[in-house]
Amino acid sequence: MPVIPLFPLGTLLVPGQALPLRLFEDRYLALHDDLMARPEDQRSVGIVLIQGGSEVGDGNAGRLAPVGTEGVLQRSEEADFHGSRVVMWELLGHRRFRLDGMPSAGPTAYLTAEVGWLADDDRAPFTHRRAAEAGLSVRDRQRILEAADPAARDALADELIRHEQWLQSQFGGRPIHQMPGGESLN
Repeated sequence: MPVIPLFPLGTLLVPGQALPLRLFEDRYLALHDDLMARPEDQRSVGIVLIQGGSEVGDGNAGRLAPVGTEGVLQRSEEADFHGSRVVMWELLGHRRFRLDGMPSAGPTAYLTAEVGWLADDDRAPFTHRRAAEAGLSVRDRQRILEAADPAARDALADELIRHEQWLQSQFGGRPIHQMPGGESLN
């Protein structure tokens, strides 16, 4: 059973979605260093939603969702921020997984877990086909994925896309969930 590094977040990653992250905690800087030591095609992490607890602080992510998404490292940049090392990542959601083993820090400063890869289901065509072009926020994408009826899901997606396109026109054409410098409003 594969063991992957985990990156618990208070936000969701879906297949086909880009996710910018700013790493500053020692454990995630160690994770970055470990990933950079791997071959390029093996640089990925498991993004899993925190259902209880918080993102910051060792051991504060109390309860994790049972399913997550593999985030494949697309880009990485290091910077010095007031004398502290900071790493900017851009991940791309790839495939979904189920947590099969309890997350543990083990020999690393960051969490790892045994996972089982999940087959694509009827939700995948939306995420792969339209998520990137739609520019939808993470919250809106989650609402779409939670809609059980495919027709209702498509209608909700169309409504949200029209709404976000209107909002983007009000904010100079840039995605409303992404501000200058890559900051996210989500």
